[in-house]
Amino acid sequence: MGTDPHDDAAVRRLLAPLAAEVPRLSPEREAVLWAGVADRLRPAPRWPGFLLLGALGAAAAVAAVVVTRAPDQALPPFTARHAPRPLPSGAWIETSAAVELTAATADLTRVRVTEGQITSRVPRLAPGQRYLVETPAAVVEVRGTTFTVAVEPGGATAVTVAEGQVRVTPAGRDPLDLGPGPTLHVEPTTADGAARAEARGEVAQALQIRGALLLAAPADLARANALLRLGHAFDAQTPDAAPAFWARVVAAGGPHAEEASFRHADALRRAGRLAEARTAAAAFRQRFPQSPRAAETTRW
Repeated sequence: MGTDPHDDAAVRRLLAPLAAEVPRLSPEREAVLWAGVADRLRPAPRWPGFLLLGALGAAAAVAAVVVTRAPDQALPPFTARHAPRPLPSGAWIETSAAVELTAATADLTRVRVTEGQITSRVPRLAPGQRYLVETPAAVVEVRGTTFTVAVEPGGATAVTVAEGQVRVTPAGRDPLDLGPGPTLHVEPTTADGAARAEARGEVAQALQIRGALLLAAPADLARANALLRLGHAFDAQTPDAAPAFWARVVAAGGPHAEEASFRHADALRRAGRLAEARTAAAAFRQRFPQSPRAAETTRW
């Protein structure tokens, strides 16, 4: 606006239009607006005391001054350990962890946590708005909820939802939708992470981690053989997860493409997803018309 923020007269002029009627703001919006001008108010000790009175005075000052800042202006990345803090999106975070806020605009919030715990209270976001928490093991994205993310010893991520829903995408694996209920423990995509998951009896997660590690390895015959063996373990131990695994193996190609294509269609059939199984079987017959298993797939 071209005014000196440390000039008493300039500040009074900004507040003048609001003197007759203080805007009615929700506590959440008031906190967001206050954050936008707090840095301007803090370094002016010579201002009259009325500028720092109560919530209503603060709300009026914010409503007048905040228009000088673009609503989508990104904040610089920072690392902090702090009590509840409002963000430009209207969300609040509370953490005892070291967090890095790599994006903070009205449309995008991205928080990185490498240790400790962070709790987020996120209002219902408008279309196009995103709120993400990144950890070494996963990315957690919300659409309006209250949830906690904790990075455990060994790198695992624990996600607990108090209300609403989040989508958790483990590194190199398929996303999971999580609502209120038990805490979800997501191990990092490492051999140690697979071993810890298996020790807790989380067979599906252990298999998925091993699959992601194999699919990320250099393509050779040893990898192809290992994927085939792991696929049989999926079939036997986690049949509901088997179709997604076989689909990834098919997409990866390799010397066992015929076997993987058949196993993918068969896994869909055994999971009761018959329409998808028939589509996959037709693709199998078209790609491998001379396969001795082609006739078998026509009976599904």
